[in-house]
Amino acid sequence: MLYASDLDGTMIFSKRHFENVPQDTQIIIVEKKGQEEISYMTQKSIEILKAISESVIFVPTTTRTVEQYKRISVFQNMIIPKYVVASNGGKILINGEIDMEWEDCISDRMKQHCSNPVEVFERFYSFANETCVETYRFADELFWVFIINRDKLPHDEINSFISWANKNGWEVSIQGRKLYIVPEFIEKWNALEYLNQKNSCDVVFSAGDSLLDYSMLKNSTYSFVPLNGELKTYLDNQSLVLDNMVLTQCGGIMA
Repeated sequence: MLYASDLDGTMIFSKRHFENVPQDTQIIIVEKKGQEEISYMTQKSIEILKAISESVIFVPTTTRTVEQYKRISVFQNMIIPKYVVASNGGKILINGEIDMEWEDCISDRMKQHCSNPVEVFERFYSFANETCVETYRFADELFWVFIINRDKLPHDEINSFISWANKNGWEVSIQGRKLYIVPEFIEKWNALEYLNQKNSCDVVFSAGDSLLDYSMLKNSTYSFVPLNGELKTYLDNQSLVLDNMVLTQCGGIMA
């Protein structure tokens, strides 16, 4: 049995997700960047996760880069997973080291099945530029992440770009102020299927709050969606009801 969970907004939370927290709840800092406190979990969540990870294969499954993942102290000191899926499925760690078999697979697919990342950037930035884009990065040399001013993004141009990207092997996802441009084969479920084959897992549980988690949740045996995420909004807007999905009773850090 394998349990794959997204991290930000699903398992770890910033202070903006401290909603309806009972006074006696113990909240633990699980990530710092320098002296800045970034992410938190409840003590109860840590205890439950520790028990789960001793019984099944627990796989943190995140869009974070490997470097960003390694900032999360709870997974470096308290609960140390054998497997980690990072960079939205583009990287797999086994016992803390990059899985080179998966690395070679992803590299080959990028060369064969999608347009050059530089061309993708240039096409997007030709109409978005500094008017819409605050910052950007090429995450783990795999996909683009832009922090955008969503209201200033030109509607016709972005729709035309999305159409072009889809025809050239890239997917575009806009989540809040983040815009992702990701090779279509770099997704969490593909990486999990690879790990399933290694471990002969016949049951997969998963949890996630964003559209980038949707494929993973849809294909899992059972899945969980926090009330606080954009995926919940998407499911409501599309009137989607999937038999394998369960919504949490609470949102935010209490999910």
